[in-house]
Amino acid sequence: KVDELLYLTDQRGIWDADKNILKRQSSADLQNLIDTGVVQGGMLAKTQTILAVLASKIGCVRILHAEDAVTGFQNDAIGTLCTPFTSKEPIHAAL
Repeated sequence: KVDELLYLTDQRGIWDADKNILKRQSSADLQNLIDTGVVQGGMLAKTQTILAVLASKIGCVRILHAEDAVTGFQNDAIGTLCTPFTSKEPIHAAL
């Protein structure tokens, strides 16, 4: 079983409409970003992939810049944590 998957990219995380990095998004939040057109271009494909991964029962996906890989794995403040859950409880407590 995989609890967390790191998705390394050339972006620091998933942005909101104002170009701020979102720290945590549920599957429903990610779908809303797609439906409202906030996520576009290359991030659209990444977000769709993340949704498919979350549906496959992987605990969560953290998307972050490749340069932040080591730090991001140890620091929840880096990148965007994507979970299948809508609650704000700590992700590892819900697994």
